[in-house]
Amino acid sequence: MTRPFDDMARQRNAALDEGGLRNDHVLFMDADEVVTKAFARRLKQLLEADERIDGVRICRRFHFWGVWVPAASSFPRYIDRVVRAGVVRFRKEGHGEVFVGGSRYVSMDEPLHDEDRKPVSAWIARHNHYARMEARADLEALTEDTAETTRLRRLRARLRRLPGWPLAALLYYLFVRRGVLEGPTGWTYCTMKAMYEYFVQLHARDLRRRRR
Repeated sequence: MTRPFDDMARQRNAALDEGGLRNDHVLFMDADEVVTKAFARRLKQLLEADERIDGVRICRRFHFWGVWVPAASSFPRYIDRVVRAGVVRFRKEGHGEVFVGGSRYVSMDEPLHDEDRKPVSAWIARHNHYARMEARADLEALTEDTAETTRLRRLRARLRRLPGWPLAALLYYLFVRRGVLEGPTGWTYCTMKAMYEYFVQLHARDLRRRRR
């Protein structure tokens, strides 16, 4: 099947509806992610041990320039990726997707392998796009009181309004997360993640200005 791309949540829901699925559970992956034998074995064990599982939150072992950077990638950071077909769907939140439906979600510690082999220019372009989506979601969280807006989203949106937030993010990744111990590649990626927070601030300011 093919369909025009609008956002990842709708794309995944379309796959659940029209993908000709053969199994009860579905794992969604990005093109730069790799299922290791350990990951496949652990996921199989998890689903076979508990038939009530509707969704599995996974983590990724992210590599930048060939180096694992757990500090800046906030490892282990769990994302919604495995769903029971016909029970759980996805909803867009910021630049990510979250589960909708079902009642039993679990987290799995064995990570997917994730390695970004694209040039830095691709990372900047992609995260500039993500930052605009995050800024829009933050603005909605502070102006619209809906059931889908979480307390964490509101807190993050308020923190991102602080003038020194990008610098605080850099110090967090370097010293609290201990990215300073990950060498030049780790320092570079920590700085890039702080840059992303600055992108979010810039887009938020631009959106507020345009709405006025």
